[in-house]
Amino acid sequence: MLQKIKIQNFKLHKDTSLEIKPITLFIGQNNSGKSSIFQALQLIKQNLKILEHPEYSERYENILVPPKSFKPTQDFYYFYPNRLLDIGSFQDVIRKDERFIGISIEGNIPTKNRALQDKSIENLQVRYEMKFQNNILKYHSGEIKGGEYHIKWDWRGEMGIKISPDKIKIDEIEITLQAQNVISQPIFSSGYSNPSSIPSEIQANAVELKDGLVNSIRDFIDSIHAIYGLRGFEENSYPLSDKPPSDNDFMLLYDRSLAINSLLPYNRELESQLSSWFKNLLGVEISFELLPGKTVKIKAKNAYGETSFINEGLGIHQLLFIFLPIAIAQQSHTFLIEEPEAHLHPKAQSDISSIFLKIYKKENKQFLIATHSEHILFGFLNAIAKKEISLDEIAIYYFKNEKGVAEISKLNIDEYGRVLGGLPGFFEQNIRNVIDFLDALDSKIVIKYISIKNAIVVFRKLSLLKFKVSPKRNPYCLKWIY
Repeated sequence: MLQKIKIQNFKLHKDTSLEIKPITLFIGQNNSGKSSIFQALQLIKQNLKILEHPEYSERYENILVPPKSFKPTQDFYYFYPNRLLDIGSFQDVIRKDERFIGISIEGNIPTKNRALQDKSIENLQVRYEMKFQNNILKYHSGEIKGGEYHIKWDWRGEMGIKISPDKIKIDEIEITLQAQNVISQPIFSSGYSNPSSIPSEIQANAVELKDGLVNSIRDFIDSIHAIYGLRGFEENSYPLSDKPPSDNDFMLLYDRSLAINSLLPYNRELESQLSSWFKNLLGVEISFELLPGKTVKIKAKNAYGETSFINEGLGIHQLLFIFLPIAIAQQSHTFLIEEPEAHLHPKAQSDISSIFLKIYKKENKQFLIATHSEHILFGFLNAIAKKEISLDEIAIYYFKNEKGVAEISKLNIDEYGRVLGGLPGFFEQNIRNVIDFLDALDSKIVIKYISIKNAIVVFRKLSLLKFKVSPKRNPYCLKWIY
């Protein structure tokens, strides 16, 4: 789970440092740097995906922005399954007149390694700092902490390499550690002592524990998933792959559609989980149907019957692109979600906040959400007021483009979900709309607007506005009286 992010000289971000909570919201106008945070993290994750697919014979282990290439025509997916985004070239994203891009991440990951767990190490704390010059990893440093183990390194290429300790001892076996210029695997073991008197099971346990330590940076990077803003099925059915994909981390919408349709038939438990979320949110359950020609069609069932999923509203079937990656991911994984409110009714926007909270509480999954929706925002603020989430578990950042530089401020929230100083950018436009609306009305018209707690009678005559409060009116009523 991410705890800190630092971005330097990347697009709008000159020097950005953010403290990340289990629920972290990014708000602000368009082109203010929200998506750039997600893109920087995706570039690091993409390097890992490239190394996972050696069949493409690509060697970009120390390259931040790999060149765009063409895939073999026989591949099931339309584009390379190891490409997460296309942002152009390194020069397209580095700030003008700057020499390097810096990306740093810090957080903790639960240990699934049995050898680490046997030593009562349930979590590893990791920190990883990278600097890229001319698109190449020129410097990296970091540390891994867990139990009795604390590994630190500083790699500067020809300028020097430091790693401390350079040897660790595990059950009488001494393992040598080294740093290397590989983004997703900055340290590795270069050898170990192997006394013949040590039983083979102890040797195997030492190797397993070593792997858990040196692979922790890779595992941390792999735990971050982007949920793209472009979502929704374009076809009624899709081909079924020979085996299910391991995740849904694909750049192209068509490839993500293929992956979703190939995941459900292989995992009935996944179908049940998604149906539960959809039923709570929109009153719809999902299922699939196998068609001739090794094809899959996803179906939707509501109170009125069953239909093809693509015939449901776009707001419904685009949600599958949000919730399926969340459902298949392991606990403590992180999700970067762009505008989950797209195509959703305001009530559903508010309700989706509750779903995210329930998933976080039950599965310890983390959500970084870039949103323009006041309904999603208020959903989380209301959860604070209702004590469903504590102030230590949520952060809200307001992004502003200040002369080409991302200016970011953390909003101050109290225990009742109130934001000190108000929510910038959310209500100014509503007020402008009301003023424009009043200006458009005839000067003799009287408007009655009933707010949640008070009835405010607004009289307009020429340029004068007068307000009268009546506390005995019903809420949510709007009338025009001539």
